[in-house]
Amino acid sequence: MEEAKIVCKDLLSYLEDLPTSVLISLYGYSSACLAVFSYHREAITKLQRLHVYKTSPLPGGQQGVSLHEDFRRNLRILLCGGGTPWALVGHRGGEDKHARDIAFLNDYADKQWELK
Repeated sequence: MEEAKIVCKDLLSYLEDLPTSVLISLYGYSSACLAVFSYHREAITKLQRLHVYKTSPLPGGQQGVSLHEDFRRNLRILLCGGGTPWALVGHRGGEDKHARDIAFLNDYADKQWELK
């Protein structure tokens, strides 16, 4: 009989190897969400420096987190496909020579960011 071998991984590698259904079910537990969230300490620190993300006390003395109100509102608009295009200084307008259609973007997102 062959012995079972345990492979030590970091949290992110372990979670990436889980089936999507298991990973999503883990997010039903606040402790799992906290573990994933705190794993990205450097990113969180940068967001705090940019005043995008902040901690604030909750009733009962625990620490809560929130996004800056304007950032949260505009991020929601962006993710839902709304808002006004932002023209950069010197932008001449016209057709985007690198334009992508929705099908291309969905396929790209599936390949880049969707869990296996």
